[in-house]
Amino acid sequence: MKQTISKNVVLSLCLLFFSISSFAQNAKALMKKADAFYDAQAYELAIPVYRDVLLSDNSLAAKTKLANCYRLTNDYDKAEYWYQQLVTIVPNQPQYKLYYAQMLQSNEKYTEAYKWFMEYGKFDVWGEKLASGCQNVETFKQTDSKYEVLLLPVNSEGSDFGPVYFQNGIIFCSNGNNSNEKDRTYMDLYYSDAKLGNSFSPPQKIRGSVNSRLNDGPASYSSLTKELFFSRNATIGEDGKIQNDDEAAANLSLFTVKYNNGKWENIQPFMHNSPTYSIAHAAISPDGKMLYFASNMPGGFGGTDLYVCLRMNDIWSKPVNLGKTVNSPGNEAFPYIHSDGLLYFASNGHAGLGGLDIFTSQNKDGIWTQPKNLGAPFNSSRDDFSIAMNTPKSKGYFASNRTGGFGSDDIYSFSLIGSEKRVKAVEQPPISNTIINQSIGMGTVRFKRGDAEILPDAAKELDKLAFFLQKNPEVTVELSSHTDIRGDDFNNLDLSARRSKAARDYVVSRNVPLNRVVARGYGESQILNDCVTVRSCDESEHEINNRIDVRVLSIEGVHEDYSGNSNKPTLTLNQPSNNNMTFKVLIGPYRSVDNSTYYKFSELNTPLDLEYTDAGMMIVLGPYSSIAKAEEFQNLAVDNGAEKTEIVAFEGINRSSKTIKQLKKQGVN
Repeated sequence: MKQTISKNVVLSLCLLFFSISSFAQNAKALMKKADAFYDAQAYELAIPVYRDVLLSDNSLAAKTKLANCYRLTNDYDKAEYWYQQLVTIVPNQPQYKLYYAQMLQSNEKYTEAYKWFMEYGKFDVWGEKLASGCQNVETFKQTDSKYEVLLLPVNSEGSDFGPVYFQNGIIFCSNGNNSNEKDRTYMDLYYSDAKLGNSFSPPQKIRGSVNSRLNDGPASYSSLTKELFFSRNATIGEDGKIQNDDEAAANLSLFTVKYNNGKWENIQPFMHNSPTYSIAHAAISPDGKMLYFASNMPGGFGGTDLYVCLRMNDIWSKPVNLGKTVNSPGNEAFPYIHSDGLLYFASNGHAGLGGLDIFTSQNKDGIWTQPKNLGAPFNSSRDDFSIAMNTPKSKGYFASNRTGGFGSDDIYSFSLIGSEKRVKAVEQPPISNTIINQSIGMGTVRFKRGDAEILPDAAKELDKLAFFLQKNPEVTVELSSHTDIRGDDFNNLDLSARRSKAARDYVVSRNVPLNRVVARGYGESQILNDCVTVRSCDESEHEINNRIDVRVLSIEGVHEDYSGNSNKPTLTLNQPSNNNMTFKVLIGPYRSVDNSTYYKFSELNTPLDLEYTDAGMMIVLGPYSSIAKAEEFQNLAVDNGAEKTEIVAFEGINRSSKTIKQLKKQGVN
């Protein structure tokens, strides 16, 4: 009996040994696999493998790299959890304290973040500087209410960032904007045409050889030299041979390409590219003479620093580091240089709200000023970067991975509230931002459900606005289109943008200058009642929110018809003349319009629309105020490959019965 027990015990111990040995071997193989993903920067693939390792092996290395993977893929909640484990397990490792503080800050736990930044500050004074950001949260948020920020409809479920002004729209990079591609690993450069309001045309890949099989973007464009500077994986190794994808993924290089007659031509590498480190995130100055970029080349102050080169006879000077005032022990990236010389850049190394924040610095007599945090709404507790703006700085774009977006990184538009021209007469009662629908006799502008077509009843109401603007040339207005909450919020935003654009086009067709009517769609963001759920209201209550408001943006001087005793214009409303005529160019018909065809004509930098007719789909250019202007764009369309074109005349929203030939005989040109 004793001998039998002994054999059983021995057998059990053997099984346990082999089981432990098997687990150990399996964990070792999994760790090797995870490390391979980690070294290739495929962090999302490494995460589940490291988690499998930890099921059988309480490995500190696996915990450390898992925490890093979550941090580098912006999963701040899980990264916070694992760094919390690490600061307990290895209390004397300062790097874990820094990362833990950063994750707490990104999760808006500013009190706890301050504590751990100060803990890190015992090893590095940089920690105290970062901690100061947690004490100045309210200061950074003081400008939040001064701007309106909207998500752009070009965003995808992937990553979208790096907006750059180009022609009538923006160039940006994305890895999620082509639904036909199964592999969304790499970034490509796209163009989207800006429409009225917050609307954009469907993003199209930049044509030509700008986009490669690896990452392309972000970019910077010089309208003066017609050059696009863009980042791309460094595909050439030290031996001069093309590297494979894994090797190339490690570093980025800069390239330039010329825009010539609608085509991107002559791609050239930047002369200071290196196979051993990255040079990326180009920012060309408006005069084309200074090129700023980010690099991790040796000799910097942190992870990536900002550098600048001067162009001299098509030769770029040696890169110069912007110095330790701008560059920190962290990462500086995504520079943008404004026409006034102010440098904008993203950094996680200066005091901020969390993650990458956008900062500004000015070069004064060769010395860069202390970076200033741009504050909310540009900056949040997450990553905020890649800003671009118009000359007066009243409007622009930036990217962020803040909560509430479509994907990992999203592009936002911003506009300064009240940036329009103010009333010159001090004694005049302010009516800027006042809704004037009733005061000018306008009723509700009605649309068919889900449609943006201007119906006859809507035209009558918009005629009243057109007449008001004809009689008051000092006034600039915004046509604000709103929807109810029914339906998808993104679709509602797009619908409201199309409706405001259609209303604006109609008003402009009544001989009102284009720059005096701003179109903007707000979707379901500004409902007037308590219809917060679909079932809480009946049809009539929902319809209250389907509206177009006319809001005064600015008044130049005091018009003679303006009553100083009232904050609203007093007018005698008469029906406007029906003699105002506009002209459009019709291209087609097509059975359907694919993306490449649409993009081809969007390059003409003119209003572009699609119209469904009995004959088929038409691409519509215009409207134009003269036949001569329409003919100019008709010729450009033909040069771009249009086979069938026709110019048609419109009286208001209705197509004229007269042909262009008849109108020319009558002296219309």
